[in-house]
Amino acid sequence: MSSSPFPITRSSTPLTSISTDIDRPPSPSSLDAAHVLINLSLPPAPQSPPLHPSLPPLPSPQFSPLIVAELSRIASKEPLSAIETSRYEAPADSDSPDVNTLRQAYISSSYLIHRQQTLALLGEFGKNAWLVHNSQLEDVLRRLEKEVIDTKEEVEAVNRERKREQEGKRHEIEGLERNWREGIGRVLEVGVGVGEVENATRDAMKAGA
Repeated sequence: MSSSPFPITRSSTPLTSISTDIDRPPSPSSLDAAHVLINLSLPPAPQSPPLHPSLPPLPSPQFSPLIVAELSRIASKEPLSAIETSRYEAPADSDSPDVNTLRQAYISSSYLIHRQQTLALLGEFGKNAWLVHNSQLEDVLRRLEKEVIDTKEEVEAVNRERKREQEGKRHEIEGLERNWREGIGRVLEVGVGVGEVENATRDAMKAGA
């Protein structure tokens, strides 16, 4: 029988002591040493570059009282109580409940029943109602688009009619403008002639005197 290349040797340490050492929690000094080694092996955290000297300092945040209260609640790890759940809680067991308790229980039961009916109707007819509403909106959109197209066509028709009338009246307008200029020229000529007559009359009066 051939001998094994890895001879089995008898260990003097029992397996129970090894398992006990493994299961034993580490001591605080061991934890601190492990944390130091981990921190040394981690890369340094990147630091943000400093701001330019010409830039103004960042303003301090100004939170509203509601935000401050919410941050305080999160810091103190208090549960969020935004929804009042007391209305959904069953009343305390009592052999002879009073009228207010019965009224509150009836209101809660009616609310839950109507809510269940509303959700059932929404699940059954909600999809169809949504499709019908979308179809109605599409009809309104098509009608508005048609009104826009009709209005544009009316504006173009008015502009074409205006341009046609201007082209038809162009010769008449040009003739009136020419007559107006000729009339202004005649008025100026009459004014010049009147001035000449006045000057001649004034000279004749001076010569006779």
